[in-house]
Amino acid sequence: PMGDVVVEHSPRVGELLTLTAEPVLVGRTSIDVSVRVSAEKGQVRRHVCDAAFTYVTTRGPDGEKRFCPPLEDDDASERTRWARATAKRRRALLKLAAPPPTPSNETFTFETIEVVLPKHQNHMGHTFGGVVMSWMHKAARTCCARHCGCAVDAVRTQGVDGVSFNTGSNVSDHLVFRARATASFDDGGEVKVRAVKRDIATGTEQLINVGYFSFGFFDGRQRFPDVKAPADALARRRMFVARRRLLTCTGGALA
Repeated sequence: PMGDVVVEHSPRVGELLTLTAEPVLVGRTSIDVSVRVSAEKGQVRRHVCDAAFTYVTTRGPDGEKRFCPPLEDDDASERTRWARATAKRRRALLKLAAPPPTPSNETFTFETIEVVLPKHQNHMGHTFGGVVMSWMHKAARTCCARHCGCAVDAVRTQGVDGVSFNTGSNVSDHLVFRARATASFDDGGEVKVRAVKRDIATGTEQLINVGYFSFGFFDGRQRFPDVKAPADALARRRMFVARRRLLTCTGGALA
């Protein structure tokens, strides 16, 4: 799964992005990686976001389990120790925030289809998770812009709720992304995206993942049209704010 992403600064054209990643928490067959992104232009350096990713090992050629080596604690920096504690707390919070099952009669207002090409696959032959996330974000942002009646570039991404990949996809698969506005808040709103892969021959679909994106606006006068937030959206909001404080040490706009 990919943990929450809270965007504190939207990078602009011409800014230099620096990404720093390090492993912070290791289980028997899983590892959590903390990623920090910053943007720099001239003498000004701004923090863009922090994110957490969880990876699991694959089985060996004979079906045997592969285990992660332990982390060395001797030279751990203060930031690494903080990231490690945050990862443990985040795992506990994620267990409390399991999304409810999708109703069979749920309707979506926006749909887009992407075809997986060879350039989208990783060394294991599956689609890069980042590519799928990029397509999900494009569908969510376009859905938000249509719902609000504004240009796509007027929409600012505030954050992404935790996303878990139920299954992978391969080259030539057709991925369908369906989005709809699920809740409105004082500073923006939430858009749900459901990603599935479709079998062209039979028309059957298999769920890849479900993600929730929080959006605001660059123009403070723009408003997100009212959408009554269901109980699960309000609970998700509270949990997201709690995890945001873990990642940023502040409540900020989402509080």
